[in-house]
Amino acid sequence: MTNQPNQPDHNHQNSHSDFRFAGNPSCLWFMLGMGAVLILLVGGLLAVLCISKTRSPAASAVLQTASYTPYLEGTATLTPYFTPEPTLDQTKTPAPGSEGGSGLDPEIILRRSPDSQSGVIYIEPFLKADAGNFSLSPGKPVSLRWDEYPPGALRYLFLYQPHAEGSQRTIGVDANPGDGVEVEWIVPENLAGNLYGVAEFEDYQKNSAVLAGAVYSGSTDESSQVVAVLKEFFRTLSLGQYQAASDLYGGDYTVLEEYNPDLNPANHISLLERACTVNGFVCLPVWTVESVQPLSDHSFLVAVTFQNPDGSIYSLESCCGGSEEEPGKSVFSLRVAKAAGGFWQVMDLPVYEP
Repeated sequence: MTNQPNQPDHNHQNSHSDFRFAGNPSCLWFMLGMGAVLILLVGGLLAVLCISKTRSPAASAVLQTASYTPYLEGTATLTPYFTPEPTLDQTKTPAPGSEGGSGLDPEIILRRSPDSQSGVIYIEPFLKADAGNFSLSPGKPVSLRWDEYPPGALRYLFLYQPHAEGSQRTIGVDANPGDGVEVEWIVPENLAGNLYGVAEFEDYQKNSAVLAGAVYSGSTDESSQVVAVLKEFFRTLSLGQYQAASDLYGGDYTVLEEYNPDLNPANHISLLERACTVNGFVCLPVWTVESVQPLSDHSFLVAVTFQNPDGSIYSLESCCGGSEEEPGKSVFSLRVAKAAGGFWQVMDLPVYEP
């Protein structure tokens, strides 16, 4: 056997070259794919940066405003933080007795600034109370006391807003909180609504409101309710609570308009104030009820006497109702009628004394 010089193993070499040739294309495609992905990512990022730099400040502000809609407590829907060119300015509500307004609206105040609520209103006495609902006795007096009220207000009002359709009513005003904020109220019949306290400041944007609760009352005989309304009307007049009194008066203002031509005829609060302080009308509280006579299904004539500040019974001077031998008139009759909204109202002005 002849020995052959060492020869390379061609079969073994070819197997390695085949393996390398088969693997290189796969690696190449993988690297190319990853490079393409990186290029797309970098390109997209640069595009976003360019767009954000070219956005105008106005556009940014609009986007920010549109996305920020904080929730106001006490409302059922989201309230926009900013409304361009608003159609209703709810940052102010008319002052009581001001021209063009019927008074403060506690619901608007609560919606505008729910954090402005301050204190608690106590209603005493009540027949029953449950979860903010108070059952009251019609024709009976109750005390409304506002504890921890916001200090520094011009006046503190107590307002009643019926649940059904109907205008709000001022049931008491305290303009001298030195001894606390408290008023007395003769409860009408058939109440079903909310009772609010409103603190009115010189700067309307500081006005504060608090919900006392929902109040309800049943029915009573009409004569008792008529007497209660008449007493409440003259009580508020005697205390200078002319806004509350104006809600209880449904009669004619023509005489007061003639006596006060400088006042707006629609400003009934100021007209009643002039009547009691300037024009000679006697605004004293009722002392006794002498009789209650029905005039129709919805009207009564009530005969009453009035009490002077010294506790005596008021009577007209001899020039106007009697003589020195015959004392002046001390019993006066006034009409009380039921208004369209179901409330009783006094139809006659107080006694006039020249």
